[in-house]
Amino acid sequence: MEAQKEAQSRTLMEEHRSAESRKNFDIELPSFADAYLRLKSTFAERKVVITGGRAVNLHTNESTRRSSDVDVVVDAYAGELEDFARLAEGNGFKAEVGTYTREKNAPGIRLTDNKTGIKFDVYHRKMGYLSGIPIADILDTAVSTSRDIAIMEEKIGTSKVNFDVAAPGVILIMKFNTWVDRGESALPQGKDALDFINILGDQYDNKIDAFIEKWRPAIAGYVVRGLIKKPDALGGKAREKIESVDEFKKEVVKMYVKVGKEAYIEDNVPAEYLEFVKDEVAAEALIRQKR
Repeated sequence: MEAQKEAQSRTLMEEHRSAESRKNFDIELPSFADAYLRLKSTFAERKVVITGGRAVNLHTNESTRRSSDVDVVVDAYAGELEDFARLAEGNGFKAEVGTYTREKNAPGIRLTDNKTGIKFDVYHRKMGYLSGIPIADILDTAVSTSRDIAIMEEKIGTSKVNFDVAAPGVILIMKFNTWVDRGESALPQGKDALDFINILGDQYDNKIDAFIEKWRPAIAGYVVRGLIKKPDALGGKAREKIESVDEFKKEVVKMYVKVGKEAYIEDNVPAEYLEFVKDEVAAEALIRQKR
């Protein structure tokens, strides 16, 4: 009975946290569009490219990720940040210059929208890389996607808003790199893996080979040669880097297995190959249990 009460209490707490999370972090598209357009006007003709969880939402047409923080890459340099900060404050943002972004090798800028509380963490060219991808390449390969935004105040219909977003293949590689970098590849779940799977399903119908074929040079450059796996729960030692595009493919299939989504790729991966990967994942899990 006590165990049942404890379980019910835990369930209620989780539901409460979920409700609070939705209230605090579920940014509605009209609010986001308004803040994004004012952000773009702050940087005038410079490209402002959305990455991270908000890019996942824009590529998949659904709000699968809730966050009050938005990562953007801007075609600007560190020496220009203070000038842009002053312009942003005139456009309704609170501006803070400092090491707010994940990359610590150069100051970034955080712009908090006074109307909605949305925080834009701004990455610029001087930072060099973001999740293993050169910022210059994120800017150069960005794509534009549009959404019809309801104009609630006027009640006159909708207005089309264009968003500059990191290309789907670039986001997939960034999500894969982050999944490994955070150690989520050793876990049975992970938001970066789910982000990856959502985009691959929407953009490539879960056809891993189609994605790899289109982005093979980028995968070879930014994953095979650029990424060394960090220590994980398998043994506490750094694993060897991914040596080939074929090994990258196996790691992607493992990702589907580890988050319980292997059914999504059963029609796109040979059955014997999928079974081999599932056996490998099970063996890794057994090793973790024994340690």
